[in-house]
Amino acid sequence: GEEAESLALYGQFIGEWTFDCEYYREDGKVERASGEWSFSWALEGSAIEDVWTYPSRAERALTGKSYGGLGVTVRTYDPKGKSWNIAWSAANGYFLLLKGAREGDEIVQFGAEAGGRLVRWIFFGITSDSFLWRAESSADRGATWRRTQLMKVHRKEANDA
Repeated sequence: GEEAESLALYGQFIGEWTFDCEYYREDGKVERASGEWSFSWALEGSAIEDVWTYPSRAERALTGKSYGGLGVTVRTYDPKGKSWNIAWSAANGYFLLLKGAREGDEIVQFGAEAGGRLVRWIFFGITSDSFLWRAESSADRGATWRRTQLMKVHRKEANDA
C-alpha cells in the first residue's frame, strides 16, 4: 500500500555501495575521496539507517589509515506530513536534521545548519545499481546555491562485499 511505496523511496538503497566523491571547497579546490555506504532497515522495518565512511574498511585494514569521514543517518517516514524525517550525525560532531521527499525523479533532502546556512542533499540519476548524490548550500536563504559535494555511487557486487 501507500506505506510500502513510501518506504521504498529509501528502501531501494538497502545494501552495500561504494562511492567516489568530490568536495568543492569555497577556495575553488577540489578534494577527492572513495569509500563505502551501507543502507539497512532499522526499527523493525519502519526506518532506514545508513553508515557512510571513507576510506573503505578494506582500504583502512590494508593501509592502516584511519577514517577521513564517518557518519550515520537515520530516516523515518512521517505519514501525516508525507515526508521523511532525517537525522545525520558525523564522527567529527557535525549534526543535521533534514526533511526529505521525492521531487520528480530526485529525492531532495532539505535542512539548515546551526548557523542558518541552508543545505540540500539530493539523490538523482537513480538506477538499480547506481545513483548520484550532491550536496548544495545557500548562504542567502535559497536565492543561490553552491554545489559542495558530488558522489558517484555504485552497488557492490556480491563478491565485492
